Amino acid sequence: MQVKYHKGMKYSFRLRLYRLTRGLSQRDVANLMGHKDTSLISRWENGFSLPDLENAFKLAGVYCLTVDELFRDIKKEINSSFIYAR
Repeated sequence: MQVKYHKGMKYSFRLRLYRLTRGLSQRDVANLMGHKDTSLISRWENGFSLPDLENAFKLAGVYCLTVDELFRDIKKEINSSFIYAR
C-alpha cells in the first residue's frame, strides 16, 4: 500500500488515509489492536492525541508500515528542534 505523502499532510489525516486505504473501519482497527471501543482511534485520527509507543507499533502492524512511516512529520519536527536546541 502506497499513500502519497506531501509536506502539509498532518499525521492525523494520514492515519485516517492509511485506515481507509486498507478498507478498515475504526471498529476494525480497534478490534485488531485489542481495544474495546473506537475512542482512541478517533482521537488519533482527529489530532487530539498521539498513540503511545505500544499503540504506535500496533498501528504500524495493522497498516503494514513502520512507525517511522506513520509519524514521519512528527519525527522530522522532533529532529529539527533537537538540532536547533544544541
